[in-house]
Amino acid sequence: SRFVFIELGTKIVCSECPKISIILNELYSSGDYPFYYVSLPQDNPKALTRINDYNIWGYPTAYIDGGYATLIGSNIQKSDFEKNITSAAKRITPLVFIRTTAHWNNQTNIITISVKIQNQEASEYQGRLRVYITELISTKWQAGTPMHFSFLDFLVNEEVQIPTDNHLFINKSLSASDLDPENIIIF
Repeated sequence: SRFVFIELGTKIVCSECPKISIILNELYSSGDYPFYYVSLPQDNPKALTRINDYNIWGYPTAYIDGGYATLIGSNIQKSDFEKNITSAAKRITPLVFIRTTAHWNNQTNIITISVKIQNQEASEYQGRLRVYITELISTKWQAGTPMHFSFLDFLVNEEVQIPTDNHLFINKSLSASDLDPENIIIF
């Protein structure tokens, strides 16, 4: 199976958003479903830019695999996520494999990432590569509830083209002097 990626449009002052955040975090922590997720708080201008790519209808809204499925509102149930994650994980997707490694230099507070993308398709692959840097547990809370995997910025956000049966390497660095190395995760 493959991993599904969920982007959760949320707000710091949203009274209903913590309910959905808790469901996602419980599912993620269980390890029973192959997915990762990131919270996109509207209050963060960089996250709002990403939310606006989707033309959000309301908060909270969960975009599963780039909009393959969309769940809107506070009445979303755990079973809705389970069903949609399972369905998205079964989708036929291109034979493109991505390996990302990250290194934090304690002396310079620079994060360096290396991404290797391998295309095993019979044709050229074109797509957008996004590498998210998030807080494991947000320094901002929603109605007394911690927000997990809160979006901070993109380390990479660019179009990629990879010829048939070939690979692409991308290396990027980011100054991270204002971040806690124990509280970040990269997707």
